[in-house]
Amino acid sequence: MLLKTFLLCAGFVSLLLSCASGPAVLKTAPDWVYDPPDDTADAVYFVGSGSDTSGNLAAAEEKAGYSLMAEVTRFIGVKVTAETTVKARETLENYEAEIWESILQESEARLSDFRVIDKWIDQRESEVVLVYLLGEYKKNSLLEEQRRIKSLFEEREDAVTGPEKQGDLLFDRGDYYSAAVQYLDAAAASLASGIENRDIKFIRNMKKARDAVASIQLTRLNDNLDTITGKPFPDGFRLSVTHAAGARIGITHKGLDGRGKTKLSTDSAQPDSSGLVMYSPGVPRYAGPGSITMYLDFRSNLEALEDVPEELRNELESFESLAARKKATFSYRVYSMAKDIPTGVVILDVDMAGNPRKSADTASGVVESLTEAEFIIVPVPDRFHLNGMEDGEIIGKAQLMYGDVMERLIFGVIQIADFDEAEGSFLIKVEGMVKVADLATGRIIASESNSKWSRGSNTVSVISAAFKSIGQELGRGLASKLK
Repeated sequence: MLLKTFLLCAGFVSLLLSCASGPAVLKTAPDWVYDPPDDTADAVYFVGSGSDTSGNLAAAEEKAGYSLMAEVTRFIGVKVTAETTVKARETLENYEAEIWESILQESEARLSDFRVIDKWIDQRESEVVLVYLLGEYKKNSLLEEQRRIKSLFEEREDAVTGPEKQGDLLFDRGDYYSAAVQYLDAAAASLASGIENRDIKFIRNMKKARDAVASIQLTRLNDNLDTITGKPFPDGFRLSVTHAAGARIGITHKGLDGRGKTKLSTDSAQPDSSGLVMYSPGVPRYAGPGSITMYLDFRSNLEALEDVPEELRNELESFESLAARKKATFSYRVYSMAKDIPTGVVILDVDMAGNPRKSADTASGVVESLTEAEFIIVPVPDRFHLNGMEDGEIIGKAQLMYGDVMERLIFGVIQIADFDEAEGSFLIKVEGMVKVADLATGRIIASESNSKWSRGSNTVSVISAAFKSIGQELGRGLASKLK
């Protein structure tokens, strides 16, 4: 093999060979033409020959150079195949180019340990011309090049077929997750190596990966667990994973934060020797529903396939779709002890000027959310005039008036903060804070603030909807906070 960039040099072979200093051309063939010198402890010898039936000496010399280069390459003992990596191909081509340069220009040879030491030309009357070249290569250098290049060629299979073969062994053993990982590595290597038939190898390994994942089963062993705020779940969430001893199980935990908002956290686990995953999310600090999803996690393996060519992307997406279905979702609920504590709600709705409204929409929304969370709500028969009162005054009044029927009081003021009208549509913003007082101690034990926008064509209904909506949000937040 010869790099195209060196073909242009071929026309100068005759001139360079004939002009370069070296042995004279003899009329009688030297012994090495018919009996190449034996290798010595220091050198290895190679003979190359070429002929031209039209008597073109330059053409014969060029063929002899090719022949000599081929003899050296043959000694190296590697062969380019469809599996050969780009790196190995380029290494061999660069090496051949260096040999060729040494043949062309002995005085400027790139390989100082290789040189042409003799040449013989046989010009016959039939116009057939033959050229013989004798090359000498220092043995240690040649053997070092042989080891270097062979090691690269031996890697041609390792990158793709190595993981694929390992995947086949794991698949036969029933360890389908580990097999899928090996197949994904082989698929990625088929793209990165730049070898021929990459599409075939990629598609084959992606199909094997899908077959492996399809054989894995994730089964819930329990579900619908519950606990009380501040206490751990009595049992962990248990998942059975079959045929995936080395699986990485991703875990997504969806619960509530301190404001009653959805909070998402992630974790990971591995099955034990029996295929069991036991997961405990820790001690819940807030009440409400939640869910935990366990799934086969191939994220780190798929990163190497992010740049898959467009024509092969369907293979990747098919695998991702299948893997995404290999999951199990657990539901749970955290209950608050507060739901068993009699609680009253007194919230004042005011306009932008601070004037009390006749309706109690915010309080209605709070009661609705707390009732849904199964709290015990005690009706307050007398409305407080909360506007302008300090917290201590409100708590003292509640202790005096309702201390025998309730243990906690939720109170606060919610006000219209913004009002806008445009093209027959009204936009209202309400905001404020509510607090929770423990009537036995007189202490504030929780608080919740929020704001809400509402839009509509009727002023009265828009305002009512805004107050009711913020009340529902505040109620949900308190339900998750109270213990």
